[in-house]
Amino acid sequence: MNKHFSDTRYYLSQAASHLKRGLSEELSPVVRRVRSRLGREVPEPEPETRAEKARVVAETTAARVVETATGAKRRVDQRRGDDDAAA
Repeated sequence: MNKHFSDTRYYLSQAASHLKRGLSEELSPVVRRVRSRLGREVPEPEPETRAEKARVVAETTAARVVETATGAKRRVDQRRGDDDAAA
């Protein structure tokens, strides 16, 4: 009989943790909106899966590449402008 109670308690705790994770996932957009309206800092959610982490890394890398390319193009254009003025 004691085994049944311990099994029940185990499954009940698993159900409660599953419910907590599900509610926090479902209510996170609402919480984010309320915090932004109250003026509190809203941290970006951390990526949980490997795919999400890879997507975040790819986005930041792409943004950095675009920024670097834009800076390089600007420097080349400036240098070409300096060469045209000297000639």
